[in-house]
Amino acid sequence: QLPKSLSVLGHGLGAALLAMGEAVEARRYFSQAVSADASSERAQAGLIAVDAYLSNEIRWEAISAGGAAGFELLLARGVANIVEGDGEAARLALEAATEADPIRAYRAHGALSYLAEASGYPAEAMALIQRALEGDPEDPWSLYREARLLIQRDEVEEAAVSLKMPWKPT
Repeated sequence: QLPKSLSVLGHGLGAALLAMGEAVEARRYFSQAVSADASSERAQAGLIAVDAYLSNEIRWEAISAGGAAGFELLLARGVANIVEGDGEAARLALEAATEADPIRAYRAHGALSYLAEASGYPAEAMALIQRALEGDPEDPWSLYREARLLIQRDEVEEAAVSLKMPWKPT
């Protein structure tokens, strides 16, 4: 039995590798993290993200079915359902994610906005992206999505404002 602390390390390495586009190597670390702690939703969500990134079939049976899913797993499931083309399952998972963690709900609102736009509901997409920006007004993905939606409505000047994200030197 691997110590649970290895799960945190494995998830961190997997997330970093996935961010660099090294999905195959990331899968190995996420798998090790799940082996170290089968209840780690972050590691399970990482496996889902890798499969979605690689356009693999999602291995739902490898994901823990015990207990209620938390935010990380619901968000990953929702995004993976979008990739698989199952809009209804995506909507349900993402809405559940917003209820599971209201503080990080903005991340799910961003994904719901994408789903709404892709489904032909631009007004709903804009409302959802506004909710995402309420949670994180400097989130680059949300600002980009807002600008895209504004351009579709011929509100080019407003889109330009959205794209001028205030950078704060660190």
